[in-house]
Amino acid sequence: MIKVELVQASRIDYQAYASFQKDAYRDHLVQSGATDSHMTPEFYHWKYHTPAGEGRIAVVKEGEKIISSSAMMPLRVHAKNSSLIGWHCLDVATLPQARKRGLFLSTLRALKDSVEEKEIFFAFPNAKSIPSFLKLDCRENVILTTWVNPCASLIRHTFNEIKESNKFGPEHDVFIKESLPDGPMLERCSEYLNWRYTNHPNNRYAIFSYEQNNRCQGFAVARKAHVMGRDLVLVMELWGRNHSIEVKLLKHIAAWTIKQGEKLLAMMNTSMPLFFAIQASFLPIPSFFLPKRQILVLNARGQKKEYLIKNKWKIQTGDWDVF
Repeated sequence: MIKVELVQASRIDYQAYASFQKDAYRDHLVQSGATDSHMTPEFYHWKYHTPAGEGRIAVVKEGEKIISSSAMMPLRVHAKNSSLIGWHCLDVATLPQARKRGLFLSTLRALKDSVEEKEIFFAFPNAKSIPSFLKLDCRENVILTTWVNPCASLIRHTFNEIKESNKFGPEHDVFIKESLPDGPMLERCSEYLNWRYTNHPNNRYAIFSYEQNNRCQGFAVARKAHVMGRDLVLVMELWGRNHSIEVKLLKHIAAWTIKQGEKLLAMMNTSMPLFFAIQASFLPIPSFFLPKRQILVLNARGQKKEYLIKNKWKIQTGDWDVF
């Protein structure tokens, strides 16, 4: 019988946990040409302590050694004039010698069963993992569109209205309250955005705000990254009072990309209309060209169940994982 222990994030030995994660993902990292330099105790401690609360980790041990685990962190979900707790399931890992024993599904089930009826359980699994989530009564919601700007070097537009900063403030909260859509989507506020980007223990992000008449009319977040052997810039967040402002933000980031010595610009975004994306020189990449089809799956109960399942979530790069 598989014994799964559900542990609060504050009780985890992060030194041992980070070492386990590195061992479990080593073969995948080698295949993808990635490093494990980001998998530090400090990273996981930060990741599992969000503004919405403390994460949970389901672990299976042999003796004192972790051989399999799944984790989830709490985030706030904006859903039709209400705010709910959504548990983002991630960091699912099993040591190579312990695979094919049902540990993966057992740890997922322990996490999902701990979620209260008024809360949401969601994830962005790979193709091999989707059947396990479907067994837990999760539903596929939306495929994340990957957009790429392959010719950022041809764009030199900058806009005086766009200012770069290193943190979010009250002006962003006012914009968010007035302009962001009803959802479903992860809730934005300066507290969450500063935790997510400004306080990230590993990565450095650039924050761009579009200001007009002394008011914030939109913002974007970008960072340099190394993905699948390529250097590029990722647009993590993109929000504007209208799509025309979002196009200006993307053009400004393209010019910033060149200053960083990069040429390729990419983002995941489920709500960007093709017409406006093309204006910023972004094209959608068919999912069969990608190493992983990014898809949101979720389980919801309670009064908001139908709304959360039937409506396509508004997802961006920064929602997918805290990289």
